[in-house]
Amino acid sequence: MEFPPDRLPPSPGSPGPAATGRRVAPTVARRTVFGFGMREVGIATVAVAVLAATGLWLRQRARSQDAARAEVRMQLAMREDAAEVYRDQFAAVRAKAARLRADADGQTVEPGRTWARERAKRFEALLAKVDREAEARSFAQVRRTVAQLTAKGKVDEARVALASASAPEFPTPAEFERLRREVYEEPLTEFSRQNPALYREFREHEAEIAQRDEQALRAEIAGLGSSNVTPQLMLKVDLLAAVAAPDDPVVTEWSALASALDYFEEPDGETLARWRRAQQAQRRNDWGTATAEMQAILKAKVRTRQPFRATLGRTLLRQRPDQPDEAYPYLAEAAAAGDKAARAWVAKEDYSKGRAAQAERWLEAAVADGEFDGVPMLLDLYDKHGAAKDPSHKIGVLERVTDRPEAPAEAFLFLGRLYERVDPPGARPSRAFAQYQRAAAKGSGAGEAEVARCALRGKGTAQNSDLARDAACRAYGRGERAVSVPVLKELMEDMPERAAGAVQAMFDQESVSGGGGYMESRTVEGPGVIELKALLARYLDRIGQFGQAAKFYQASRDPAAAKRHAELTASHPCETCGGKGKVLESAPCPTCGGKGKQICSVCGGIGFSYVPGTPPCSACGGSGTMVQDRKTVSCSTCGGSGKGKGSVVKQDCPTCDHGQVRCVACEDGSIKVPKECPECHGKGAWKLSDR
Repeated sequence: MEFPPDRLPPSPGSPGPAATGRRVAPTVARRTVFGFGMREVGIATVAVAVLAATGLWLRQRARSQDAARAEVRMQLAMREDAAEVYRDQFAAVRAKAARLRADADGQTVEPGRTWARERAKRFEALLAKVDREAEARSFAQVRRTVAQLTAKGKVDEARVALASASAPEFPTPAEFERLRREVYEEPLTEFSRQNPALYREFREHEAEIAQRDEQALRAEIAGLGSSNVTPQLMLKVDLLAAVAAPDDPVVTEWSALASALDYFEEPDGETLARWRRAQQAQRRNDWGTATAEMQAILKAKVRTRQPFRATLGRTLLRQRPDQPDEAYPYLAEAAAAGDKAARAWVAKEDYSKGRAAQAERWLEAAVADGEFDGVPMLLDLYDKHGAAKDPSHKIGVLERVTDRPEAPAEAFLFLGRLYERVDPPGARPSRAFAQYQRAAAKGSGAGEAEVARCALRGKGTAQNSDLARDAACRAYGRGERAVSVPVLKELMEDMPERAAGAVQAMFDQESVSGGGGYMESRTVEGPGVIELKALLARYLDRIGQFGQAAKFYQASRDPAAAKRHAELTASHPCETCGGKGKVLESAPCPTCGGKGKQICSVCGGIGFSYVPGTPPCSACGGSGTMVQDRKTVSCSTCGGSGKGKGSVVKQDCPTCDHGQVRCVACEDGSIKVPKECPECHGKGAWKLSDR
């Protein structure tokens, strides 16, 4: 670039315009002032452009890195969202599995316990199928690594780490439903189909699944004809019957068909039709129609089986309950074939009609089969007809009965007596005594009486008079007197000092509970009880308990006892009180408190008083003189007058002795008061029975 001569920039060594004295143009002057030439300006412009480009590049690079980090974070967040969805859904499935397991552990009654455990097991298998916890832990570790690398700007490394792991994913709804059906519903349904009891649990706790399976059962049953009856099909019918209504047409139709196969041999169409009508009439409680249809079947050529005849017998009972003889042959046949309900009915019928041998046979068969409801009737038959006939057989029956803790006391009692009667007599006394003890433990008065008898005689146990006494008293209290009273009489005769207390307490308890006392009971008591009371009365009389003795003498009809009762209850005038019932006894005087003296009312108890007058001189004692140096001189205090100072004189009380006088209300501090006579207790007479 060329400059005009007058605008050429000065050379570095040349003087400026000011030095030369030349006039400089304004533009040149401005450039000179800023210190730049055109070359410097160009360099600066280039530098600025470079810096601008560098800054732009740096900004673009920063934006690129931010975008990369944002992309990594977004991908990480998307995977975290998927992992969160998995955790929520898996937690819900795991919580349900825990609830089902807790419910199964809490069940204690079958079949609910078995079914609940199977349901929990199947659902835990479903839980295992959707378990991705290992993947969740691995992803959590990768997530932390990616976050750290991203924060440090190592985006490429973060991308590599993120690509190495995937977030756990819960199955899609369709996939989960397929797993649920294959792993849980189908196996649980198959398990529940094992028997009707399990199927009822299935219907109660998984109603939706069971309803679908019930529809499938109906379809399977409806698609088969009566010629395809198999055990598997009848099980399906039973399953459907367990959850269907009682009048469900499918169930009733197939039940009728199934029962017909058990009740008839090769039934024809007419027989099946009559049988269906009979069952329909039974469901309507139309027993007349049911009986007519069944009797028509009985008259047909088709051979009937025993279950049908048993059903006919029960139907006849329903129709005419007041005419059991018509139904008896059918139910007796059923009982002989092992029908327990029929056997119980015919046993009761034979028992009520007095057919003892037949009733006994039915009841013994029931015991052999483990049925014990008829034991009271059997024991009554044994008791009425004795044990003389085949006692060993009866022992076997009763041993089976007494093996049960809830066996009645009469069974133990009767078995003990049989043990004592078998040949040879008394061969099993210890076993008999053990049975009596078991009967007594169940509250049997007869059992207590037998225990007392054995203990007194030493039969089957060591002789023990105390045990005999206590057991006999308990037996008497429970109304058993035939054995207990003789035992107590023998004890009162041989050792009254050991038996009297318990016998007296026994009679006292009877008097309290009866409410009528001894006078009322003497008209109904047997001679044994009266003799026992007489023995007790004589013992009490002998040891001086006359009142108690008189009570028990009163119940005796013996003249000697009556005479002694009269002696004990006869009245005698009391010599101590003269028949008045009162005696005078000394008692402390309430006025003086037993001291015999009172405070003087004149002096108030001080023993002296003050009266007007001049007291004697306190120095000379009223003499007016004193001895001084062995010479009598006038008292200097009173001046020889012998008078002291003051206007009152102290003198003793003339009424009392040191402030006290004798009590006017008593003599020597005591008085005589009337009290109840200790001899006759205020009655004026006494009896020995009161002592």
